[in-house]
Amino acid sequence: MGEELQSDVEQSAEPTEVALVEAVLVPPRGLVPTILVLMVAISIAAVMRPNPQSQPPEADLSLMFWTEGTEELLQARDRAAKGLKPSEAAQDIADKFALWLAQEATVGIDQLALNTQARKKLASLEEQVRDYALRHGPSALHTQAKLWARSLRLHVQTGLRSGSFEALNRAAPGLLERLRAAGLLRWKRSVTLMPAVSMVIEALAESRYLQLANRVPTPRPELSSRLRRTLDRFQVEAHSGLTLQRKLQLTERLSQMDPAWPSVYVTAVLLARSGKFKAAISWFDRSADTNEYAARSRHNARWCRAQLRLNRRRR
Repeated sequence: MGEELQSDVEQSAEPTEVALVEAVLVPPRGLVPTILVLMVAISIAAVMRPNPQSQPPEADLSLMFWTEGTEELLQARDRAAKGLKPSEAAQDIADKFALWLAQEATVGIDQLALNTQARKKLASLEEQVRDYALRHGPSALHTQAKLWARSLRLHVQTGLRSGSFEALNRAAPGLLERLRAAGLLRWKRSVTLMPAVSMVIEALAESRYLQLANRVPTPRPELSSRLRRTLDRFQVEAHSGLTLQRKLQLTERLSQMDPAWPSVYVTAVLLARSGKFKAAISWFDRSADTNEYAARSRHNARWCRAQLRLNRRRR
């Protein structure tokens, strides 16, 4: 009998399969309503606060097409200028030009245009430039313009290293302010200018010098197509002082002169930078449809759509 009792106790202590199943399936009191409430709360939170990972990453609105080919162009211009120095007559032009630029910087271009004596001085300088071109040829005048532009670029480089722009301000008063207003001096590696920046500086200076040649008989010297392209691209893509309207005007002109430049994509980026997301989406879609930086265009279009949704929530 004792053995039977011990056997009964052991059997009662070991749970049956049915007991195990019933213990798992029967929920504690109130558990089901609690789970339902939590599920509803999680669903609402997911709608109100989307997963950050579901948002597209930050847009890529950088434009660096203006830097293409500039290193090779800079090297070629430096090789061409090696051993050359301004002629005595060209140096006299440069000295008088510095005086005129100083007046522009202090008095202002518009005020000088109203001043009879100032107009006569400018006319005299332009006649001197015309005489130089007639004596030595337009090509020689263009060479002097390039040498002058290169000297200014070297003055900028020296100023960055030394902290003093005295030589630059003496040779071309007002140029430093123009470079800073354009945001050019931000584009440097430590105290060394990027090749593209060097080319833009030379393009600005050379173009300004060649304005003195408007009395020279045609064909007048002008910027090379490569240098003009670099300058125009910079003005659209990276110039800090131009309005969106002006940049869009330049974009339209540049698209006709430079078919290799992705004008549709650039237009989309300019619009996105200005917060015109709806218009930017349309241009990014066009860019993707024409396979013009398609992946980047689709990515930026998603980002613009996310910005529109975000703006609507804030209203």
